Amino acid sequence: MKNYFLKLHNFERTEKIAMAEVQIKKKRTFKKYTFRGVDLDQLLNLKTENLVELLGCRQRRHYARGIKRREENLLKRLRKR
Repeated sequence: MKNYFLKLHNFERTEKIAMAEVQIKKKRTFKKYTFRGVDLDQLLNLKTENLVELLGCRQRRHYARGIKRREENLLKRLRKR
């Protein structure tokens, strides 16, 4: 009787684990990236002038002084991906 109970208990336990794994797989959603309330896709399509409005004062000053070639290349690669 004791052996039967252990087998039944183990079966129920593995069944619960399997059900939990199925639920975990169903719950998998990908994180939606945003910056100050703007989605990533919209950020990539924004013009520089509109993007600067979302940035802080230090970054706005940096853009006002001009972007270096190295930074331009980085932005191009980011937009490509």
